Amino acid sequence: MKKVSVIIPTYRGEKYLYRSLKTVLSQNYKNIEIIVVDDNGINTISQKKTQEIVSGFHDDRIIYITHKKNSNGAASRNTGIRAAKGDFVCFHDDDDLMLPNRIVKCVKALDNKKQYDGVFMDVAICNSKLTPNYIVKVRKAGNCWKDILLNAMFIGSGSNIFLTKKSVDETGLFDEKFIRHQDLEYMIRFYEKFTTTYIGEIGIIKSENDICNVPSYPKYKENEEYYITKFENEINALSKNERKIFYSKMQYFLLKTELLYYKLTFSNIKRALRLSPKDFLIVIMTKMRIANTFIVKRANEIIKSFRSLSVPLPVDAKLFIKEIKNDKD
Repeated sequence: MKKVSVIIPTYRGEKYLYRSLKTVLSQNYKNIEIIVVDDNGINTISQKKTQEIVSGFHDDRIIYITHKKNSNGAASRNTGIRAAKGDFVCFHDDDDLMLPNRIVKCVKALDNKKQYDGVFMDVAICNSKLTPNYIVKVRKAGNCWKDILLNAMFIGSGSNIFLTKKSVDETGLFDEKFIRHQDLEYMIRFYEKFTTTYIGEIGIIKSENDICNVPSYPKYKENEEYYITKFENEINALSKNERKIFYSKMQYFLLKTELLYYKLTFSNIKRALRLSPKDFLIVIMTKMRIANTFIVKRANEIIKSFRSLSVPLPVDAKLFIKEIKNDKD
């Protein structure tokens, strides 16, 4: 039986790491190694809590590696790649969940379709309480570099990446200059030589946590400029309309991040009107320091709970989420 290396980078993720790790250990495919890369920094409170959680499982399939100091998500993934001994490599965020058959289905798909070196499943996007918001459905096989470039949510989550080890070895390591979009950058390079297929079922539950790891606006802007420079050839290969879509999306998120970072003035309030009504309200409420008040949070939870009623989750995913919610261990 082929081995699968599951790489879990974690930073300030101790609140949700237990349930995330448990879903990986509970996979129906047993020949796995789980490489937990602790990026909190030695002897920090989060590092000690993370180590305690990992040690509590008493499972020799877990390999625990600690960075001396916080590096970033790309560096953590690289540490995991260097340690991986499996025939397949998949990445898993410390707050996401795997349905029990995710790994066995991915291995089977790549064994049956040897022309591909990667496979995606659908992703259910939920809040931290596992209330579903929507489903990202991946329904395209082949070379998807353009889809990745034009849609940051094309695969739903970095936890949805499942690749052959040989393709990882040839693609190389993650670019550690990236503080955002590490997964997108990696997959665009992957598509220079390899292709992916898909399984039309939910395999990952992406949990949107309440931990903010968003960089400051200057760092975010620097990251986006580097992204454009690195993939200049790919961007130029887009059609005129596609380039317009690409740059308009990038400018939109840069504007939102800038407005959240700097003080509001009359001139940039006028610029804020370019945002959607929802994002405009987020900016205004954040600046007025009411975005995190109990009333606003509660109202947001109520709105999301009504929205979740219209999300058509399949039975196995519903039962899985219910089981996780009821798990008191």
